[in-house]
Amino acid sequence: MKIKTIKQNLSLLLSCVLILTNVANTYALSSIRADKNINITARETSQANVVYLKNGEGSLTLGNGTVNNPYQNIRTALKNIKNGQTLKLVGTVSYTKYEVDNEKAPLPLMINKNITIEGSSGKLPTDVDADGLVVRAPIQLGANVTFKNIKLQLVPQVVLGAGGRQNILGAQSPMAATIFAAGNTLTLDNVNTKVGTNSLQDKDRPYISGGTYKNNGTLGEKSVINIINPNSQTKFAAIYAGDYWNDRNIDVEINLNSSVLNNKIYTGGFSKKLTGNVSVRLGDKSNIYSFDKTNHSGNLNVTVDKDSYMDNLDINGIDELTLDENAKVILKKGSDLNIKNINIKKDSVLDLRKGNNLNLKGNLTGANNVNNAGCMLIASTQTLNISNEVIGITKLNHLNTIYSQVVANNHQYVKANKSSNGDFVLDNIVHRGYILEKNISGNNKIWTVVKGNNIFKDFIWGSEYNEIIKPSKYKDYDISLSFINDKGANYIPYNQDWDDFEFTLKKADGTILDEYSALDDMDICFIVNYLSGEITLNILNENYEGKVILSVKNKKTNKSASKDIIISKEKIVEPKPETPNKPEEKPNKVLGIKATSNSYNSIKLTWNKAINGANGYAVYRSTSKDGKYTLRKTITSKNTIEFTDTGLDTNTTYYYKVRAYRMIADKKKYGSYSEIVCAKSVLSKTTITVSSKSKKATIKWNKVLGASGYKVYSATSSNGTYSLKKTITSINTLSYTNTNLVSGKTYYYKVRAYRNVNGKVVYGPYSAVKSKKIK
Repeated sequence: MKIKTIKQNLSLLLSCVLILTNVANTYALSSIRADKNINITARETSQANVVYLKNGEGSLTLGNGTVNNPYQNIRTALKNIKNGQTLKLVGTVSYTKYEVDNEKAPLPLMINKNITIEGSSGKLPTDVDADGLVVRAPIQLGANVTFKNIKLQLVPQVVLGAGGRQNILGAQSPMAATIFAAGNTLTLDNVNTKVGTNSLQDKDRPYISGGTYKNNGTLGEKSVINIINPNSQTKFAAIYAGDYWNDRNIDVEINLNSSVLNNKIYTGGFSKKLTGNVSVRLGDKSNIYSFDKTNHSGNLNVTVDKDSYMDNLDINGIDELTLDENAKVILKKGSDLNIKNINIKKDSVLDLRKGNNLNLKGNLTGANNVNNAGCMLIASTQTLNISNEVIGITKLNHLNTIYSQVVANNHQYVKANKSSNGDFVLDNIVHRGYILEKNISGNNKIWTVVKGNNIFKDFIWGSEYNEIIKPSKYKDYDISLSFINDKGANYIPYNQDWDDFEFTLKKADGTILDEYSALDDMDICFIVNYLSGEITLNILNENYEGKVILSVKNKKTNKSASKDIIISKEKIVEPKPETPNKPEEKPNKVLGIKATSNSYNSIKLTWNKAINGANGYAVYRSTSKDGKYTLRKTITSKNTIEFTDTGLDTNTTYYYKVRAYRMIADKKKYGSYSEIVCAKSVLSKTTITVSSKSKKATIKWNKVLGASGYKVYSATSSNGTYSLKKTITSINTLSYTNTNLVSGKTYYYKVRAYRNVNGKVVYGPYSAVKSKKIK
């Protein structure tokens, strides 16, 4: 009995809506002006696909839809307009003389043509005298319709007698102010949905439904709701993917790139079930943090758009979550990972560290290779349980220099089905000293982080800088040193492991310098890079000449290795070309070479493994495509198919080629060079946030490795002209407060890092734009 009563009351609220025709209620349209001065260009006059409408409730027979003789009644205009045409509104167009159904409720304004409805004056929708459409009834689509650059005012109705003594006129029925997509495409492009000019009316915004008004009209196959190019008054009370009056089985697509809702999307109907699938795409400016699946039994698929950043997202109930390239999502604190499938694309990050119960019911799909992989951040108190498979490659707990989480020894980070062909990878520098082990236990494949147990066996010096001609005191001469363990694999010592090694430099006069005394020498010094394992040589005296010897020794095994370096002012004598190898002795040409920026001073190379018995690879570098290439690295393991070139100048283009070699009679037989590839070592893009206090905006950003400072820019529109607000010269200053702003106005900000290189300034990419309405 109670359920029946609730349904009757709901029907009364949504249907029995009466209009007060002669009473000046709260929503009297006192601010609406029927006529506007318009400026129609000659080009618009000649457009055959444009129909003009003025007044909206004038004579059904007046006007012919031209610029000089607009239609006077909206019914006439909608009847005569053709598919593909544009209906231009002249001033304010009204629809208040509506028809009613058998319950005396207003029937919706039906739009049954594929048209665009926009203003004619060129004024902004937020202008007081902008062109607009004022409707005292719902709107329902019977075709694909775009509302563009107008005021779109759906006036909430009042139910007579409801509301008690507090409201003499009755209670509002705001949901009567609804746009019903009805299985069609609804696009709202730069619309102002504010009713009137009273600040108390700011909350009275239209609703959107994917369904129909009762059984009115015809329901299409799929509702698509697009809200694009929002202005400061583009706001909606709520979006219901489903219907108010009927159970529906249609698919619904919702695309938002703006903060137009109160943080939530309803994927079902208001009181009726939706069994179709709902797809939601969230852009960088959207403020959706959760999804209400009440009355929805279909799938909910959510995509976070490219370059978007979403904090505090509750993904509970989502069936499939996709992070497009460079998207960043942070899980809401305490929320469950109650989800089926996750897709992580290039450079995207899914931060699970605040979540509980990390149970993925379907598959995790990553990238096809590590260079295109995204990242998952998992705390050392969490384990991600995947019911099905890991597909593709996903980075664990590190991406670039911003997103990182330390790992714990002997902790199980991921469990998945044992048939998983995909993998997780650890960064061998950030997480140096740790490796990721895979084991099969029952029906599970388990990824566990453990400390590496490397037993030293040998050294191999790199072939860089065997000769240094015309030395510069401003240059870092980085020399690679490979540490080989007892299994023949390269590794980098970690923490106390470095205590087992001793480094010395013997000068031309016989003086021997260790790591400490080298810092005081006036001619030459060296520094050990404990992150990369490289040794950096600095020649402080540019007139210094002679042979120096770099040596390293393992104190436990007494194993040592030395590298001779000739320093002189003479020109390099070109070596004679090698005698060509016999075709059958050479390895194949290296294929699949790629070069990408790894940081502000490094570039990473990758290539395909040689397929015909190569023993290693030689990497060459030049500063011009057709210039001289010098040997940068000799790789002695056939399984190592990548190299990170460090110590580079920021924003400088470097060219690379690689060739494989095979050891025959203790000599290297080289294959053909690979194709030439190039890349720049560039500063990373920072991520910003903007907050507001009284007439102030505070911009904060993440630190960029290698930056000398930052520049902050602002504008008064997202696509407007950005001016430089502040140059930050301290690398540790990561915020800026913009003062003396106008309350109620929205400001847009972006930040980029810069670096001083040899007296010049080079810039990193701009951050994504963030906006804030000033309090």
